[in-house]
Amino acid sequence: MTLHGGYLAAALAAAGLIALMPRAEADEVPFKAVRAVPVYDWSGFYVGGAAGLRRTRSNLSIRAIDEFSTPDFVQHDFPGCTLNDPPCASGASFDTTAFRISSYAGYNWEVGPRWVVGLEADWGSANNASTQGGFKFFLGVAGLAPDSTYTVKSLWDASARVRLGYRIAPALLVYATGGAAWLKTDISSLCGSTGCDPGSFSSGVASQSRTWSGWTAGGGVETSLGSGWLARAEYRYADFGSASLTDVRPCNLSGCVGIGTTFTSLNVSYDVSMKTHTAMFGLAYKFGGSVAD
Repeated sequence: MTLHGGYLAAALAAAGLIALMPRAEADEVPFKAVRAVPVYDWSGFYVGGAAGLRRTRSNLSIRAIDEFSTPDFVQHDFPGCTLNDPPCASGASFDTTAFRISSYAGYNWEVGPRWVVGLEADWGSANNASTQGGFKFFLGVAGLAPDSTYTVKSLWDASARVRLGYRIAPALLVYATGGAAWLKTDISSLCGSTGCDPGSFSSGVASQSRTWSGWTAGGGVETSLGSGWLARAEYRYADFGSASLTDVRPCNLSGCVGIGTTFTSLNVSYDVSMKTHTAMFGLAYKFGGSVAD
């Protein structure tokens, strides 16, 4: 081969190598498809049920007792009752915890990349009942122990609230909630044989049924389980304020005349305060799509 032919062969080989280089580089880099990460859509209507505990905190304090002594009828003479031997109880705590089941429903709106607002209502049922003794409704004979009791029972509760949530992950929401709350209670007193002066007063048991209104606030965390299902854990505090109540026990016809006086009833006035702490776990189903486009 001549020198000229050798240069030509080398040039052709170099040209072929250059032509093959881009293809070799392309073969070395694999094809990667870019996929969009799905984002959970919190908007929509949902219904659910929950189970947990409700702690009811209630305090009861007697303000006044209408009673009689010799020879006059003494009204609102509670200080005299507290000086009795032994003294009448002036107040008591009726704290108790009970299992609670509930249902709830609401609607959410997404208002930004991470914020969710909603409206929610719930109704729950529990049987919180506590009985305390040591009360004497009648300024009777000194030395006789107070034998009357009060029972405070809280039954159903309900609320209507707003929710504000922040999405810390595509399908994980932390939220605060607050609004109006209601609580159904029954308060009853049993006037014992000492406290009711046997033969004078009728109706040993007096009951007060009341629906309280107040406010509630709390928060929780909620997550998607897939296929429309949502799980949550939530805590709420509710305050229903206080109320002034009076139990009236009519006198028997045969025992309503004292020495120098005539009376018609034994009246006990008292104040009751009511608060609740509720912790629950819930499972709900959200209607509509779960993944945003």
